Amino acid sequence: MRAGISGKLTATYVIIVFAMITSGLFCFYVLDRNQRANREMRYVTLPSISHLETLIVQNREVKKLTNTRVYLSATKDQERLILLMDSGNPVLRRKLAKEVGQWQDYTEKQLYNTIDSLNNCIYDSVRAIVNLINGPESYFNDALVDQAASINTHAVTLFSRNEELLVKLVVTKKLNLEVAQNSIVTLQRFLYFAIFTTIMLVVVVSFLSWRYSKVQVVGPLLRLEKIIQNMAFGVVDEVPTTKRQDEIGRMQNAISHMIQGVLRKIEFADKLGRGAYDASFTLLSEKDELGVALATMRDKLSKANEELKEHERQLVVAQRMAKVGNYFLDIATGKIRSSETLDEILGISSESEKTFEIWLKLINSEFREAFAIETERAQERHELSRIMFKI
Repeated sequence: MRAGISGKLTATYVIIVFAMITSGLFCFYVLDRNQRANREMRYVTLPSISHLETLIVQNREVKKLTNTRVYLSATKDQERLILLMDSGNPVLRRKLAKEVGQWQDYTEKQLYNTIDSLNNCIYDSVRAIVNLINGPESYFNDALVDQAASINTHAVTLFSRNEELLVKLVVTKKLNLEVAQNSIVTLQRFLYFAIFTTIMLVVVVSFLSWRYSKVQVVGPLLRLEKIIQNMAFGVVDEVPTTKRQDEIGRMQNAISHMIQGVLRKIEFADKLGRGAYDASFTLLSEKDELGVALATMRDKLSKANEELKEHERQLVVAQRMAKVGNYFLDIATGKIRSSETLDEILGISSESEKTFEIWLKLINSEFREAFAIETERAQERHELSRIMFKI
């Protein structure tokens, strides 16, 4: 594409469209990130944190109930321990396992796998204690009690380690949640900045485009329109050439070249009107139809002028042989133009002044009044008249 108005306007529209598309895509990206983060926070992260905290509380209760199981024969506590082991803990861990599958952080998954392994060991130990102390009579067997106490001591260590890891995982989840939320906030700020920047860019580019169009396109076009309209009414004004290389510049130079050609044609036609049939004329191009027509008219007028001169010469010869002549009266000015032979007949010089009053003096006095009256009547009625008189 040639550099010009169309290229500049196209570049302007491309910038605006590109800015709008980029801003739109960024908006969609931020909205998608925000929606995915909200879904993950609502359906995965917050439930996971809640379930982990519940697991901490539940493990503390199991730890307490296990100690009671070993050293006291409280029936209600034993029933509560069995209930947690058989239903409470497995249900909670199944929910966590489902949620862990949707976690994005690999470190968090590894940490939970360690916690889950410890949970298995803990509950295996608790089941061993429950199997050893399976009734009130078991407390009378010191060997069983000592074995249960040993297992419980190991379980307490596992409980402590497990709780430490659970607390660490909960803190990590909360920190990652805060980081994700801050990231979303940052993206939203970038979104607002991108929207504002896009709006300002569109406004500035649009203003510059409007300004450029007004100064460099509309203004010159209006001036050229006025020149063309003047030409339509026969007024030909010279248009200077320009160094602009765009469409407007080429248009102005073309109109300038055309008007120069028109002015040369006017000058040439004026010369032809004044009888300068030998005037030279250069065509604008081989397709210059008006120029060709004027040159053809010049040639034909030149030929007709030569023929007319020959006819005038022959007329003078014929009038001289017949001893006749002719004249023309200009009614508006009262001046008379007479032929060469008539001047010879009347005995006057071709250079002398010829008016109607002088012409009357050349007529015999007997015919002057009748000639004047007949001439006046012919002028008033605008018709031909015939009169004979002596000189």
